[in-house]
Amino acid sequence: MLPANGTVARGRPLKRILALRLVVILCLSVAAGTLNKNESRELVETAESSIRAGIECRSSVSGTPEYRSLAQHMPLVNVNEATLTQMTDTSLATRTDYYVIADWQRDIGACRTRLLEVIERTDPLYVPIVLTGWNNDDQVLVLLAKRKLTWGEAVMRLRVNRAETLTKVADQLAGSMAQLNQERQAALSRRASFINAVVGAMP
Repeated sequence: MLPANGTVARGRPLKRILALRLVVILCLSVAAGTLNKNESRELVETAESSIRAGIECRSSVSGTPEYRSLAQHMPLVNVNEATLTQMTDTSLATRTDYYVIADWQRDIGACRTRLLEVIERTDPLYVPIVLTGWNNDDQVLVLLAKRKLTWGEAVMRLRVNRAETLTKVADQLAGSMAQLNQERQAALSRRASFINAVVGAMP
């Protein structure tokens, strides 16, 4: 049931990690029978550390009074929490909104820089995926600021961008696990060949 003001109650930012973690867990389950526990745990921790860093920084920025007006039009931490009112908002950004959006994009850019450093340290393969997602989000903000998109249209496009990025991350994770499995199988094959060769050479 929606509160009287038409907004949806929000949990603490770190709780959202649990929802995003499901994407990781689903991918890990594909190779559950072939990867050992240490490998699986490392993949999960890598993904979670990146998610946590991004959410904590974004939550810190979104909590500043300057962005209260922006928060009325769109969720600032998790766009998937947009209300029906926000998704169907047909109003356009005002001149004041333009400057708020510009400041928001600047401050979020600082969060992106920090998050990119985490991703580069943990697994650089995710860098192009994340950069593409951010570029797509910036395109939406530009169109919103230029009054070529309504607030509701912008929210919906940001939701699509988020879903596409998470899908690509999940695909990359699944690919990484498959590669680990192949490397393990190749190592086992080499070991078996060596043992066979040794046995075959015995008098």
